[in-house]
Amino acid sequence: MSELTIATLCVFVVLLIAVIAWSPLARGMIRESVAHPNEPCTLSETPGRQVTVTRGKLPEKRQNTGGEEQYVKQVGTGQNFKYAMAATFIITLLCLIAIVALAFVHSSDQVRSVSGTCEKGFIFGFSALIGLIGGKALN
Repeated sequence: MSELTIATLCVFVVLLIAVIAWSPLARGMIRESVAHPNEPCTLSETPGRQVTVTRGKLPEKRQNTGGEEQYVKQVGTGQNFKYAMAATFIITLLCLIAIVALAFVHSSDQVRSVSGTCEKGFIFGFSALIGLIGGKALN
């Protein structure tokens, strides 16, 4: 692999780690999607950045409390979303592992071709994860 490819992958890995480390809701969504993909759930983040998971139900519409603000963020994830999130995370992680493993293999045309495919898979997977997490953050 070329130096530019390695630098690009390092940037994407750092960005993925930053997104997951920065947002407790993102960590909770990924963890919950991989561990329990067939159950809808509600993730709630308190002002202390603690995330609680309530399985089996989606969040209800918030009631107006007469000017009093609620500081609890809630994100609902249904079964289909969790399947998509789990599949995207697992495929992205497998592409990253394959890229690292192929970096230590003797370089040939076939290895470069497979490495390029895995690199594109990782980049698309990373972009999809950011889109899924960002889309939930906007709700």
